[in-house]
Amino acid sequence: MDKIDLFVDHFLIYSESREAIILNGKREQFKSNLRELVSSEVRDVLLERVKTLDNEIKLTESHRHVSPQHSRLIDARTALMGLHNDLLWNKETA
Repeated sequence: MDKIDLFVDHFLIYSESREAIILNGKREQFKSNLRELVSSEVRDVLLERVKTLDNEIKLTESHRHVSPQHSRLIDARTALMGLHNDLLWNKETA
């Protein structure tokens, strides 16, 4: 056998936050949809981490003047939100 071709009329992808996503279309459309799916999942994970940092920031609020941890948590939150917004912006401009 010299060559095997596979013809598929749709792709089915399962993710944790969605039951199933069917991606129809040509290879470029599939790549674009898959890229969007991965980007969406990454943004969701970043927002979950930001929520965790928000809780930690609240816990360190009373000691913010004597502990450098509070500033580091705020810096980490800002960095994660920056990544999230970059992914969101890239999605909108693509």
